[in-house]
Amino acid sequence: MSSFIEQRRDPLLSEPFFLEQIEDYKESSYFDPSWWAKINDPLHERWSDPHRRPTRSMASESMFMDNLEHAILLYSGGASHEDIKVCLSIVKKELLRHKKEFPDEQFYYWEQDAYQYLLWMFSLSILYGQDEMLPELVRYISKNPEGDDDPLWSMLLARLGYPGLPRGPESYTPEVYRPLFDAIKGDGVNPTRVERQASIKQYLKGWYKGCKECYWYDRHKAKHAIYFGYWAFEAALVTLLYELDDSSYRDMRYYPKDLVDYARANGVAEKWQALRVAQHPIAMPGSVVEQDGNWRCNLTDEQWQLRKGQRLPSQTHVNKDDMLFWIQE
Repeated sequence: MSSFIEQRRDPLLSEPFFLEQIEDYKESSYFDPSWWAKINDPLHERWSDPHRRPTRSMASESMFMDNLEHAILLYSGGASHEDIKVCLSIVKKELLRHKKEFPDEQFYYWEQDAYQYLLWMFSLSILYGQDEMLPELVRYISKNPEGDDDPLWSMLLARLGYPGLPRGPESYTPEVYRPLFDAIKGDGVNPTRVERQASIKQYLKGWYKGCKECYWYDRHKAKHAIYFGYWAFEAALVTLLYELDDSSYRDMRYYPKDLVDYARANGVAEKWQALRVAQHPIAMPGSVVEQDGNWRCNLTDEQWQLRKGQRLPSQTHVNKDDMLFWIQE
């Protein structure tokens, strides 16, 4: 048995495809000066097709999204946690740079690719202790312009110290993510820990099949080296946040068991105990703030220093589809 087969975490990843992608990464756009020239040139805004998204925005976005895929590839191939953290630090740097350059960029979580990307980014950043990017990740989450939001996101953000995203009914959560929602809903008594654990097990059973609409689905069958691994990192995040016993599901496919072990060994569970989490409320435009503080807008660079009893700015949208909210820093 080769050393790669022994070290890899994803049994579907072959050594030739892994090594080919490692070499491709070294020649990727991240290291291409001409790609960075597009990003840094405000005059280079669009492709020849005026209906395409701005060139700079697409090129800039790819710098952190491609690096996130590379970090997952490293995990799948059995790289050390320290090497993966180095790659995630690049993701963090590029994510922060992109949001600063394009503050109105966001992930529309009602699109499944965006939903899963957000779950991956939140999970990996916390589990690897790179949670400095959390404030920016929250600013990337879209606000439903037609009403309340997915309760999974509302509850998960509240658990991470960002309460206030308007919570819609359970039916707003896509079916594939419903067991994950069941694992985080309720209070410290109900559901019980055993029930939460059962929900995670159910989630892992249906996760991959439920991701058919994602661009990476079935990539392990491709003839080219484009497969970076299948992982429900969010199952690990919930296991850690809710202090679950993963013995009933730790050997299931898609569950990154050694990442949970790594996070626990490095004090992440203690850091994220519910009573220790700093609070950064989310509020809607025009809201009266309940305490003194600095507030930052999700889709603009605006920041307001307000006293208790004052109101946030009343502007609700940057356009008909993109709604504003504010986060207390």
